Amino acid sequence: MVEKASRAVVVEFGDYKPSQPQPYKFPSIVTRDNFASVLSTSFKVSGAKDDRQILYFELLNAHTGFDHISTVQNFLRAGGWNTFAPEEQEMFMKDFEGVKVHFNSNKMPNLWGDMHDEPAEVLNKQLNIYFDYEDVVGDLKTTFEAQYGPLTGMTYQEFLVHLNESYPLRGAARGTRKSESF
Repeated sequence: MVEKASRAVVVEFGDYKPSQPQPYKFPSIVTRDNFASVLSTSFKVSGAKDDRQILYFELLNAHTGFDHISTVQNFLRAGGWNTFAPEEQEMFMKDFEGVKVHFNSNKMPNLWGDMHDEPAEVLNKQLNIYFDYEDVVGDLKTTFEAQYGPLTGMTYQEFLVHLNESYPLRGAARGTRKSESF
């Protein structure tokens, strides 16, 4: 297990773009090289539920010090989707296409086509929605930890089990469906 960073980990976005994006492996430190993987995993784990995405980021924060709010703000300020290298965009789209809820979501009926037609606009819009929840991040984490214990003590698999118990994916009975994950 990786020790939590002694200070907040904030990913910066500048001229550097990885030519070979790295897959994220929990509980590694989040870096520019694996950020596209972290972000796509957050959407995959979320199953189109914002609470699930926030708690995934909070798990990373608890284990690695990853400051998801500042990092996502940096990403959007730097250009969002256009900040990704072509290889990162390709990886992200492949991951996006692998999430079943993106094919037939009543919540987001045009997401599939919109993401293929205007990925920059759709991704930036989705990430800005995330900031509508910024005020409730602490409450979500506190409630989740009160029920299951501290995030710092959970493995990734334990986290997914508890996440599915509290926030089941559409159509799944509470605690019966595993999250799609890498």
